[in-house]
Amino acid sequence: IQMVTDVINPRAGVARPGAFTRSEEYIYYVLIGDSSGIVPAPLSSSDATLTTKNPPIWFSLMRTGSNSARRARPNLFYPVWIDPAGRIHSVGDSISLATDRHAIEAPSPELIALWPIRPNGDENTWQLGPSALRAALAEGTARVKSTGTRHTMNYLRTAEKKRISAGEIEVLGKDERGALILKHKEGVVRLTAPRSVWTTGAHDAGLYGSSMVSALLPRQNFPFPKSLYAVEDALRFFVAPKPNAVVLDFFSGSGTTTHAVMRLNKQDGGHRQCISVTNNEVSAEEQSRLRKQGLRPGDSDWEALGICDYVTKPRITAALTGETPQGDSIKGNYRFTDEFPMAEGFEENAAYFTLTYEAPLSVRHNRAFKRIASMLWMRAGSRGRIITDLGTEGWDVAEAYAVLENLDQIDAFIASLKQTVGVELAFIVTDDDSAFQMVCRELPGTVTAVRLYESYLQNFQINTGRGL
Repeated sequence: IQMVTDVINPRAGVARPGAFTRSEEYIYYVLIGDSSGIVPAPLSSSDATLTTKNPPIWFSLMRTGSNSARRARPNLFYPVWIDPAGRIHSVGDSISLATDRHAIEAPSPELIALWPIRPNGDENTWQLGPSALRAALAEGTARVKSTGTRHTMNYLRTAEKKRISAGEIEVLGKDERGALILKHKEGVVRLTAPRSVWTTGAHDAGLYGSSMVSALLPRQNFPFPKSLYAVEDALRFFVAPKPNAVVLDFFSGSGTTTHAVMRLNKQDGGHRQCISVTNNEVSAEEQSRLRKQGLRPGDSDWEALGICDYVTKPRITAALTGETPQGDSIKGNYRFTDEFPMAEGFEENAAYFTLTYEAPLSVRHNRAFKRIASMLWMRAGSRGRIITDLGTEGWDVAEAYAVLENLDQIDAFIASLKQTVGVELAFIVTDDDSAFQMVCRELPGTVTAVRLYESYLQNFQINTGRGL
């Protein structure tokens, strides 16, 4: 678990009596299982310059930090002999802890011994053993750097060698001492992860949250929306290398996360999906006013002011189409990472579903296929047509999935499956284990079978071990 502090109100902050003025929010990243961690990327706006600086190529050969003392690794304590001109003559052998380094004789009287000694006189160790350093000097990946009478040893780490192989660092030749001459390749920037405190102006919730919603929905208000670019940055560190990622936004508010996913897709041609879940809640102030008018939850005038119908859906639709709910082109431009007119919209699709409460009897008796159709479509990747009716034949095949209810029609079902490219899931409706296995044997190898019980309610029961 890692916490990031994001300054979202750098201009003023929120004053609190007897307390510090608050100008930040906190982002918690929870990495589960074998998650590989964040992907280095720049933040939007000014912090980009902080995260895209070319890092150093050469590093000190002397160890620092924990376990760097001579007593911890005596085999890494040895002299490097250089001549008066600062050229390396040879690499000595490791000496035991009991041996005083001052007692070691030079191969020639004029040679100078370089030991891994800290400025305070403490004896440390080298990063490489004697044999490894000799090999590095031969290939030019270690060197002595001289400044007047001061000499220090540098070397290339494994990471920098990989960057040379990848073409990120260019080899221009060797210097007169045999060390590689290196430079960062033009146009190639090494990205690093930003700090755990974000102070970029792009995350200003007023400028790029409230003002953004006002541009999309001129006649609607929503309190405290997040900056679009803050959410975009927060997601990028994990979904940048995953163009087909599915982002779940629970309690989605104004729909900023879905909007940010659209932006990320446009930037790299990805096909990421965002599933936004929210209640259609009405604010406490609105509830009081509506109740005085004799309205109750469920009434159309009440539901029209719920967060989902009033803000979330219209905001996502406006961002996607580039038009306000009134049909006007959205004014203004997107900024920072990808700048273009907001009126251009996005090449995306959106589908809206409403949670309904069904009588258990109708679902149990197989009379509510339309009610579960959207869930099957989402289980299959939310792609292509939604199968809402199995017709008189008892089966149907869409672009991404298929449903078979009438097992007597298995031949026609399988034939249609084989002719449809891209189908990955087949939902088989049966209570019979052997019948399900029979259909599985007939399915193409690229299609995965998912069993549905004839009583649809059973498929969605929790803790049965056999749910969808």
